[in-house]
Amino acid sequence: MTTEFQKFSLRPEIIQALDELKFQKPTPIQDRTIPIIMEGNDVLGQAITGSGKTLAFGLPILQKINDKINKTQAVIISPTRELAIQIANELKAVAKHTKTRVLLIYGGVSYRPQEEGLKKGFHIIVATPGRMLDHLRRGARNFLRPKIVVLDEADKMLEMGFIEDIDKILYQMRQPKQQKLFFGATMPERVYKLTKKYMKNPKFVSLIREQQRKSRVPKEIQQYYYNVSDDTDKLNAICKTLDLIADEHENGNYKILVFVRTRKSADKLSRFLKEMGYETLAIHSDKSQFQREKIMNAFRNHAQLLIATDVASRGLDIDGITHVINYNMPQIHEDYIHRIGRCGRMGKKGVAITFISPDEHRMLTEIEQQLKTKINRLQLNQYSSRGGIY
Repeated sequence: MTTEFQKFSLRPEIIQALDELKFQKPTPIQDRTIPIIMEGNDVLGQAITGSGKTLAFGLPILQKINDKINKTQAVIISPTRELAIQIANELKAVAKHTKTRVLLIYGGVSYRPQEEGLKKGFHIIVATPGRMLDHLRRGARNFLRPKIVVLDEADKMLEMGFIEDIDKILYQMRQPKQQKLFFGATMPERVYKLTKKYMKNPKFVSLIREQQRKSRVPKEIQQYYYNVSDDTDKLNAICKTLDLIADEHENGNYKILVFVRTRKSADKLSRFLKEMGYETLAIHSDKSQFQREKIMNAFRNHAQLLIATDVASRGLDIDGITHVINYNMPQIHEDYIHRIGRCGRMGKKGVAITFISPDEHRMLTEIEQQLKTKINRLQLNQYSSRGGIY
């Protein structure tokens, strides 16, 4: 099978995996960034979520790995466990015909298996900041000398208060001629300070202006909103919406992701829906890592309804999500695009539905203006099984 990725002179094993994964054409950020990284430059990459940043740095890293040497050659730092898992899985999928080994490191689980993996010299480490810093403090820096270090979602690191940890990680892992790659949707001043401190003549690749001239919402996602007057009206609305989706998809071929604002709201809504007879899962940061992995596996394999806080919006990558419901309006524009971007992936159709209370219409207008998109009003009685809305 012919693929445009061949122009990057990637190893045949990588091209084979890309073919099998149906990746035929690089995204704009991949097209512009991969050659620069392959040349050994430090890179500051800026593009919106869903633009293919993982493979933009992942493919050059896999190409550069010498899998005959059992030592860590690249470290990728990610802000959340969910995103770290997503990155590691994507790299493993593309590396499946090579001998490259990827180790995932995050908190909430035992140190010992991770420490053993670090000592064995997994070629690529994907880690969250807190646990990576813990390992460095426990002695990992004595043998962890990667040639490439990546910060993914660097702006999110700042938002989540990890920037000081990142500074310490970069300092402790620094090596002569080490290549550094920073990626994010935005590049705040404090992130720029890190680039000045640790990067050498970085190449800046930004698609933001180009992307902002267009709608930032994929054309595959249909967007709607309901007006709701109060909490009781909202509860009625979600039950009606879930029923309509189930009626439209009699074969059961759908998955619904519902976003709420707080952990308490997630549990409360989950209990209510279970009492109403809906099979419901809920995930948030109060769940243990074991519980979160169990819930995500269930949602991947058979469950159809998951309630989540925004902890899941950046890292969640589940095949087959057909609907996203914003039960609570997101508080910032970026959260809206991150949330609804969980559906309508890989060219498939998706539906995003947002519940709007009377005091949230201003935020709705701001989202439309910022994302250059249109969110259409829908009445709950405006349902046609032939309309394909649900």
